Amino acid sequence: MQIKLLETPNVVFECARLITDWADGKSFRDLKEELRASTRAEAQILDGCFDSIIDFTEAVVGGINFTDDVLKHLFVTRPEIGSSLAAYILHEAFCSQKPSFPEDAEKIKSQSKSTFFANMYSLLLDRFPSLEAQVKVESYGEFINFISALPVTAELKWELCSFYNGFEQMRTVLADIVLEAGNLFMREYPNVRHHVEWFTANYKMTAGADPMKLICEFCPSARGKEPDVLYVIPTVAAAHDSAYLMDYVGERIVDFVYAGVLCTPLKKISEKPFDEKSMCKSLRLMGDGSKLSILRLTAEKPMYGIQIAEALGLTTATVSHHMAQLAEQGLVIVSREANRTYYTANLEALGKICDDMIRLFRLDRS
Repeated sequence: MQIKLLETPNVVFECARLITDWADGKSFRDLKEELRASTRAEAQILDGCFDSIIDFTEAVVGGINFTDDVLKHLFVTRPEIGSSLAAYILHEAFCSQKPSFPEDAEKIKSQSKSTFFANMYSLLLDRFPSLEAQVKVESYGEFINFISALPVTAELKWELCSFYNGFEQMRTVLADIVLEAGNLFMREYPNVRHHVEWFTANYKMTAGADPMKLICEFCPSARGKEPDVLYVIPTVAAAHDSAYLMDYVGERIVDFVYAGVLCTPLKKISEKPFDEKSMCKSLRLMGDGSKLSILRLTAEKPMYGIQIAEALGLTTATVSHHMAQLAEQGLVIVSREANRTYYTANLEALGKICDDMIRLFRLDRS
């Protein structure tokens, strides 16, 4: 699998995502205030992250007329399906970095119904994989039968059919949006360019030999996917989260991870203040060689007391004493199976200690 980084946002995706966020009622202003209330981040840090993106989104969304019923159907009535299908209509233009809005609009308007059919079927299979072996779909009639077999309400089945039947109208409306919003995007883009440049520099610096690990941090749904080519693209409109899009059409599978340019800084800002007393107690426990060895062993797999005692040459009473202290501090997870008690190192808690140490000594300062 090839992993490629595109260093500028994809304008067509940005326009589509802005519409989706608008329909969901999302607001960067609301998110900013939530973070201000829940963290001790300084105001100027939040301002630096958000203000230029707030200006950008308000300018772009404010410049588009959202009165069309097709848009409401795609992004409001059933957004979990409509917005995904809209993404597939726009998908042919997603691979392009350089804006060429008339050309992109023509690509969208000329997309065939068979391509949309294949993508719609693939999207539904992804959501309902148990039906794959039961239904073979090669024609419109078989597709209707497939929709009828889905474990969803009659209302949703009707909407899925209407998506297919209204494809040409959806395609035209989305093409017009690309033309209208694209120029607004480019006009406002300089306001947020520095966030994008920070993202691409951070990606290059931290991806190293295992870029997939970093990609999965941005977008957990990318885990386990193995396309022929995976593009990582910074996104401004979805600055605080990410999206994974699969392309099922064609001989090569080309997938896209659209990672928000603020994902990493927001994660740092939103971290809860750590408890110094608790951290000191955990470090004291880990400073005991036997306890540290227990954590190392149980980080590999769950183990019960006699196994640990034999591996470390300790008595079972000593192991029980250590385990009581480690469990009280939350450094091990205790589970019971039949007549045995198993212990597993709490990797999340241990990871938090490491993160707190980094934050305390500012070891991640660039």
